[in-house]
Amino acid sequence: MGNYLFDENMIDNILDLKRRILKKTGRVLPGKFELFLEPICLREEYRTPYLWENNTYGIDFTFLKNSEEYSNYLLPSKLTIEHSAVDHFLCEPQPVMSFDLNTIDDQNEIPNHIEISKKVVGTGKMDGFCLYFKVIFDDEIHFDTSPFSSNTSWMHPLFRTERRHYDQGEYISYTFTMDVLAKWETWSISVDGTRTGVKRIATNSRSP
Repeated sequence: MGNYLFDENMIDNILDLKRRILKKTGRVLPGKFELFLEPICLREEYRTPYLWENNTYGIDFTFLKNSEEYSNYLLPSKLTIEHSAVDHFLCEPQPVMSFDLNTIDDQNEIPNHIEISKKVVGTGKMDGFCLYFKVIFDDEIHFDTSPFSSNTSWMHPLFRTERRHYDQGEYISYTFTMDVLAKWETWSISVDGTRTGVKRIATNSRSP
C-alpha cells in the first residue's frame, strides 16, 4: 500500500496472487479498503500559496496565473503534507469509494471516475483535498491514515487548489479521475464552480 493506496500496484499484485494460490476457502487480509478525498483547511504556517495568490508589498501577482513563461516556477498541484498540517475538514468525512479484494477479480471493477458533492459543515478556506485511506481486517480490526488519527508511516497527499472560502451549508462539488490506477501522477481533481448539492455517484468508465 503506497501513500495513494494504489500507487505500488497493490491491486494487480494481490489479485494475481489470489488467482494463482488462494484456496476457495481462503481470504485476503486486509481485504477491505475505503478511500477518502476530503476538502481541508490547512494551518496558516503550512500554507504554500500559488505564486499568483501572493500580494507582497502591494505587488499583485495575479497576472502570472496563466503565464507560460513562469510555469516552471509554479509549485506542483500535488504535494505531501505533515500529519499536523491540517486545521480541519470542511465536510463530514465519507469515503469516495470502497472495495473488497475478496469479492473482485479485476482492477477494472474499481471506478476511476467519481463525482462528489459534499455539504460544508466547518466554515473555512479550502486549500485542497487530502487523500487518505482506511484499511479493514474485520468488524473489530482496522486503521486509517487520516491526519486526525494516530500517525502512521504513510504520508498525506494533498491535491492543491486555489484558496477559496466556504460557509457552512454550502456545497463543494468535485470530480476525481484516475486515468491509470497505479500511477498517481495521472490522477486529477476538477472543482465544480457551482455550489448546488447533488448525490455522490461512482462510475466505471474503463473498458470491460
